[in-house]
Amino acid sequence: MKTNKLKLIIFLISICILLSSTNAYLFGIKSFDNTISNIQQIEQKYNFDFPVIAFIFDPRSDEVKNTLNKLNDNFWKNKIYHISISPNQYSAKQVAEWKFDQQYLEFFKLVKSNDLKVIFRTMHEMNWWRYPRASDPKNFKKARIHIRNLSRNIWLDQKNILFDMSVNHWDMPSKHKPSQQAQLITCTPKNKYTDIIHKIAIWTWYKTEYIEKQIEIEQSWISSRFNSEPEYYIVWQSIQTPYTIYDIEIETKQNCFSFEDYYPWDKYVDIIGVTFYNRWKASYHRNWYTPNRILNDKNRNTLDRLKSFNKPIFIDEVATTAVYYKWSYDNKISQKIYKNHPELKNQRLTSLKNFMLQNPEILWMIYFNIDYTCWLTQRLVWEADRAIINLNNNKYYTWTNELYQNQNLNNKLYKLFQIEQKIQTTSISNNKIAKVLAKKLKETFWIEDSLKRLETIYKSTKNTKVKKIISETIEILKK
Repeated sequence: MKTNKLKLIIFLISICILLSSTNAYLFGIKSFDNTISNIQQIEQKYNFDFPVIAFIFDPRSDEVKNTLNKLNDNFWKNKIYHISISPNQYSAKQVAEWKFDQQYLEFFKLVKSNDLKVIFRTMHEMNWWRYPRASDPKNFKKARIHIRNLSRNIWLDQKNILFDMSVNHWDMPSKHKPSQQAQLITCTPKNKYTDIIHKIAIWTWYKTEYIEKQIEIEQSWISSRFNSEPEYYIVWQSIQTPYTIYDIEIETKQNCFSFEDYYPWDKYVDIIGVTFYNRWKASYHRNWYTPNRILNDKNRNTLDRLKSFNKPIFIDEVATTAVYYKWSYDNKISQKIYKNHPELKNQRLTSLKNFMLQNPEILWMIYFNIDYTCWLTQRLVWEADRAIINLNNNKYYTWTNELYQNQNLNNKLYKLFQIEQKIQTTSISNNKIAKVLAKKLKETFWIEDSLKRLETIYKSTKNTKVKKIISETIEILKK
């Protein structure tokens, strides 16, 4: 029993160290309604200062211009903007042939004239079936090279814009022309290629073989008179027999496309982005998967494959719904759970925070703060309630604060723009950790017992951070 209690204390202190340490991610948010005012209201109401803010234009020309011209007036200059622009319903071939150049150039000029720091995402999720730009790696690469060259033609460089190649976590190309109704292929490392074995003749060789040959002995007069059986003698004869030397040639046939096929070489990609969601059961049955289960699925190995590019990795879109239950879908039940069980989404946000802390290779995440279902009053096939802060109905999930507090506001992202930026970290103070630890210990042990065990750990550890936390915890307990 004592051993278990000691393990509990050590576990609690380990959690405190984790919470107070410098962690590896930045936390940004997508505007709920794609407006500046929405972000302003969220920051003011909940005392946030998001380092990264996301907008999606698909595209809306006046909205793009009006928003970009106001960003520096409404926000501080040290913010970074994650901006997605889709080229209407153009295919990758059409974009490569300059069909969308006017809109791209207008956007690039706005970024330059306003001196913005932009993560630029365009033609995203090309490895899915839904968009016209999908399932065409050859023209997609041409298009991405062309778009980047457009930005350089007006002297826009890495100080203002970083090009994000944003993929879906799951490769699902279409068999034929991409569309919402297209027939799909699930492309995994196992089924992406098929080996076809060919047997190829290289040259003809000869070998000597010996064959047995019977030669009839001429019969005597008497033998032929009495019809005797003929007699033979045996001779061996050598002959040259041709034979062919073969080699094996393996032909690798590609069955489907994965996001690696769309990569247009290092020069044209600054960031590798990925999107994933957990929809649970807001509109229909979905499995509950943790972020780790989604990106480290053994059949896809998405995260390891993203790492292989040796580029900064960002999560461009991530979100979860608030609804889950095991029985069949029922709209009234979904609405009831949405209203009364915020802990379900908080649980999901906890797993998201832990995933980010465990994977320092991922530098940031953008939470897709959208509710397409209008508080679950609409049942949509592909969408769900994703919002963590909904000002329209005052819905707020408390673990949003944990996602925000556990980020590390360091220079990593700013260095990608080739600039240094001093930002104050938001690490949790030792005193706050000590208060939480003291409260938990009071609920679990006698104070005298807690003090003895804390003093034992204090003497055994060499970690100065732990020593400071324990010292403050002891002081609080003694009071």
